This record gives sequence, structure tokens and C-alpha cells, in this order.
Amino acid sequence: MMTGLKSRAALLGAILASLTSQLPAEELALWVKVSLKPEIHERYIVAVQKNVEETRKEPSSPRFDFYQDTASPGVFHQFEVWKDQAALDDHLKQPYVKASWKVRDEGETAPKEVIKMAPYRATTTAKAPDGDLSGSQNVIVVFQPEEQLKEEFLSEFDKVIEGARKADGNLAFELYRTTDPAGKFVLFERWASPADYAKHLSTPYVAAFYKHFEALVENRVRHFGKDLSVK
Repeated sequence: MMTGLKSRAALLGAILASLTSQLPAEELALWVKVSLKPEIHERYIVAVQKNVEETRKEPSSPRFDFYQDTASPGVFHQFEVWKDQAALDDHLKQPYVKASWKVRDEGETAPKEVIKMAPYRATTTAKAPDGDLSGSQNVIVVFQPEEQLKEEFLSEFDKVIEGARKADGNLAFELYRTTDPAGKFVLFERWASPADYAKHLSTPYVAAFYKHFEALVENRVRHFGKDLSVK
């Protein structure tokens, strides 16, 4: 009898393992922040723009963006979305990636920061970069909701997501949950212009969210970036 139970348990385990292996891997998103000395900015921008150009040809890179922080020009951001960890691992072996690292290593003023994330939503809304985006408004916002209010935070923010994605001039509005380190949420926004972003901030759905803001979120950090993804 015991042997029969063990056999059925083993069979069930094998079936579950097989089903799990067939599930699609979760998308992996990265936010990489680099701080550099002024004298290597130009060379670094050229190297990373080449990296962006080649990376966007890779079949497993849904997204690879490059920004210079408008408030702190010595800070650069990469926002990446990958099909899975294997796709990222393959990307990191490429010569154009290593070429940008070589320039970066010459003038870092602080260790690079890498935040690993997963989509809060299963689908993304980012539109492929097209045309001149030099005038776009690109925003990265980091939220850390109080643990006991996290579900309420997400419920309130769902309304903001729904409204923003319908707004004129919105090109992307995506919320990610951090996995390493865990416990935070990162919002990526792309607007066609600063005017479109300002209009979004004055909408009723944003006002309603900010009404609850202080109670729901411990702190918030916002970064504005100039898109350097295209030469």
C-alpha cells in the first residue's frame, strides 16, 4: 500500500514538474543607475548608444532605453525589459555591452545600482521608440508603500494606471515590483511632451491618489530623464 502511495506521489510530482517547465518564464526588468565623472560623459554616451542600437536587434529584448538624469547630468539610467534571465545572460556576453562597461569603469564616482524587477501587470504598454523623442518627458518614480497598506496602495494606483494609459500623449505607463531588493514599486512613464505630463498631473485620478498619498507611501523618489537612446 505504501509503495503504491509513493508511486502515485512520484508520478504526481513528475507531472507537476513537467507542467511547471512549460510555463513561460516571467519577464525580467532592470533599472541600472550609473554615476560618472564629467570628462567621460561624451564617450560613455557614444558607447551606450551603440549598445542600445545593437541590443534592440536582439530577439529577446522587448525594451532597452538609455537616459541622462536632467537634475544630475552625471547620472545615467538604463531601463531594460528581458524575456527571461537566459536572454539577459546572453546579452551580457556581447562585445558592445563590454565596450560600454570599459568606458564606465574609467570614471565611476559611485558603484552602479542595479534593481531587479518584475511587471506588476502581465502586459506592458510601452510603444516602440519611433521618431524624434528628444522632447519626450520620461519619468522613473520609486514608491515604498507601508507594508500594511500595500494592497490599498495598489488598489488606488490601479485607477491611476487606467486613467494615464488613456491620456493624450502617454506612450508608456508601467508599474513594476522590485524583486532585488524586494518591497518597492518602480513606475516608468513616457510622455510625448512635458505639457502632456503636466496635464496628466492635473487630472482628477491623480488628485484622488495624492489625497491618499501620505498615508499609503513611506517615501518616494522621482527621476526625470533625457532620452539618449537614439543618436
